[in-house]
Amino acid sequence: MTRLRTLRQLKLPLDVKRLPAAAVRDLLKRSDRQPRRNKYGAIRTTAENREFDSKAEATRYLELRRLEDAGNIRDLECQPRFPLIVNGMKVGTYVGDFQYVTRSGEVCLEDKKGVRTQTYRLKRRLFEALYGRRIIEV
Repeated sequence: MTRLRTLRQLKLPLDVKRLPAAAVRDLLKRSDRQPRRNKYGAIRTTAENREFDSKAEATRYLELRRLEDAGNIRDLECQPRFPLIVNGMKVGTYVGDFQYVTRSGEVCLEDKKGVRTQTYRLKRRLFEALYGRRIIEV
């Protein structure tokens, strides 16, 4: 009954009951579904042929690219990954938004934050303890 209701909602012909199960699954996959909304309201955005998790992150990327073009920073890297290893055991991975080197040679790691979740705060503390570096929250 649930499948029939779903098919009706999708305005598919009811004679699909005669179709094999695989064909019905294909019809359901091809339906006009809305893309799933982000939990915190972030909108995926594309900038310079790169996809970002939010408009704010894409905007910050464009700002950093301008700084790199001007020669104020170098070696801009998106989504740098850092394994979080405690007592020889990997407990997670911290993924920053951007990493770059300033004119003075300082390596900076930035994270564009809208919502500071409990998981983020824990990973930030682990990263800072293991790597001895601070994360710049923008």
